[in-house]
Amino acid sequence: MSSPLIWFATPLLFAIIFWFFQRYRRGVFLWGAALTGFLAVFARFLPVDQPIHLLSQTLYVADTWEILGRKLTLSPGDMPYVSFVFLITTLWFIGALATKATSWFVPLGLGMVAFLNAALGVDPFLYAALFIEVAVLLSIPIMAPLGARVGYGIQRYLISQTLAMPFILYSGWMLTGVENNPADAVLSSRVITMLGLGFAFLLAIFPFYTWIPALFEEASPYLAGFVFVMLPMTVIMFLLNFLDRYAWLRTDPRIFDLIRLAGVLTVATAGIFAAFQNHLGRMLGYAVIIQTGLSLLAISSATLSGLVLLAAQLLTRVVGVWLWAVALEQLKRKPASMQLENLRGLLHRSPFISISILIGLFSLAGLPLLAGFPVTFSFLRLLAQSGAGGGLASSAYQPLSIFDRPPIDAIWTAVGLLGMFVAGMRVLLVMADPRESQGWSIDENLGIRALLGLGILAVFLVGLLPIWFLPGMQAILQGFAHLLS
Repeated sequence: MSSPLIWFATPLLFAIIFWFFQRYRRGVFLWGAALTGFLAVFARFLPVDQPIHLLSQTLYVADTWEILGRKLTLSPGDMPYVSFVFLITTLWFIGALATKATSWFVPLGLGMVAFLNAALGVDPFLYAALFIEVAVLLSIPIMAPLGARVGYGIQRYLISQTLAMPFILYSGWMLTGVENNPADAVLSSRVITMLGLGFAFLLAIFPFYTWIPALFEEASPYLAGFVFVMLPMTVIMFLLNFLDRYAWLRTDPRIFDLIRLAGVLTVATAGIFAAFQNHLGRMLGYAVIIQTGLSLLAISSATLSGLVLLAAQLLTRVVGVWLWAVALEQLKRKPASMQLENLRGLLHRSPFISISILIGLFSLAGLPLLAGFPVTFSFLRLLAQSGAGGGLASSAYQPLSIFDRPPIDAIWTAVGLLGMFVAGMRVLLVMADPRESQGWSIDENLGIRALLGLGILAVFLVGLLPIWFLPGMQAILQGFAHLLS
């Protein structure tokens, strides 16, 4: 028995089984949540590459599975991340049952998660890009119902993710040559350019993110939220794998300059655009873009503190996006659209949905007392103190800010977050407008109220007691020994 067989082949097998039992919708969602929950616990506590004594038997779970001449490896250091991925999937499957998501979400979601996990453990390493592309293809029918016309945003999503593949594959092919001859400045510059373009398309960073708000406007916010939590998180880990694997990459200051520049521009522009949006789905799209930008800033710090913040941010991102997406999915099923002008007085009619949208939005904007605040504040402090550079790149490396003054990076990042806060205030003023109110009422059913209430509680608990939740997230970085050394 091997770990990839358990955490790659098993969900893939059940994805096929669940596909043929879609007519039993409730059962598929419950069994899917139970399976991913079990795999999450199993990944957290099952020893890998160690003998397991069970009664009179001795079991051994190897970390490598050879298939068709290729190797899939999930080492003990990868297990915390694998556990976290399946835990997120469990959360989304439970919410999908209450939000009445399509029944094929479970089999397609399991298949997507299986290939994303495989992307981090495949050898040769370049096959990871192909596994990510398979996961992207599986995500299309998740967001676009079968038989429905695919919109502009989803088309651009597929084009963008597919365009990234040749850049990643070609740069990966050239990396070996640079590793053998790191003094070749021309070749290393080409690799950096190709890698930068590949990850710019994969992560949809500035200026390649314009299709994300359109996608969130067209697709189910809940299902799109799942895709844009899972996919960027895996791509970020894929990028860390590159930096951890190739010494010349993590010691080249140009890499961290480019990542920092991309992060600052992504956060600042997305926040400013969000402040002027009139559609809640598009606002969520810009919030997702801002979170990706913050992840890039954490990596660009090239310090252990930055990587720890990156790991903590994954949890706060999941909590905020999930709560906001559940509420938006309920709102989308109501006669009123998600345009702001149609939501006046909504707080008085649907308080649970309204409060959940506001708390999810303000949490991702980094408002105090909410889940996103501890991490966002730490990001800004790190940028202000160090200019988000140096560390692992070189002890003598002095970061070059986009305006030659390190604090400017923190200022522009704060401007982006302020734009998200302004968007939240606009939503609050519209929803709480007393002129459109006919008295207080609650039109959400008990199940939705309970689900949203638990989400709100989770956001406040993580924000008020971060020491209970965020330090444990550091475990997902165990697989990057060189970056942490």
